[in-house]
Amino acid sequence: MEHVGSAYVFINFEQAMTFGHIGWGFFVEQNKYFFGSTDHLWNREYPMWDPGELCRYMDVEPGKNNDYWSAFGTEEDMLQTMRSGSHVRYHAYKRLPVLQPDPAAAVMFAETVKDIGWNVAQNNCVHQTNAVLTRYGGMILPNAHTPLNRMPRKWFGEIEAEETILQPRVRNILPPILRTQRKRASQSATFSEGEYLELSS
Repeated sequence: MEHVGSAYVFINFEQAMTFGHIGWGFFVEQNKYFFGSTDHLWNREYPMWDPGELCRYMDVEPGKNNDYWSAFGTEEDMLQTMRSGSHVRYHAYKRLPVLQPDPAAAVMFAETVKDIGWNVAQNNCVHQTNAVLTRYGGMILPNAHTPLNRMPRKWFGEIEAEETILQPRVRNILPPILRTQRKRASQSATFSEGEYLELSS
């Protein structure tokens, strides 16, 4: 019997100086989804308009905190968390059907993302989301490594799927340089080796 899954790409249009921010999710098994993102919040001593801090913000070395988080839940849990959880909140998403998904591989890879750092040009939320969902469903997304597709809003627009609104988009009246999210303690899903084995079976 053919196994059909679902991959989700979420976007906040106003984050990151209006270039946007991407999160991900996917169907694991009946009534169970896995979802998350690398928020890469402004966890620094000085404001974002400080040139030195801004330069340092653009690159997080592997092993340092990149504000990765993830969780298991129902589809309703996932959509509610992405809409109004304690992290970057998303305006819309696109859902792609996936034939023969591999949720075990995607979950295991996603949990390594918290240790791989972050880089504005080569390892940002687009690259990381693309990597997670490629493990899940193969080559189902646009190339994340072209110069323009490194920008979340541009890459999201290239995804060939219907856009679904999570919440109305409220344009931020602050200048783009001031648009930051509040600090948030790092969180991630916790699950046992048994759950990995269950996903693999």
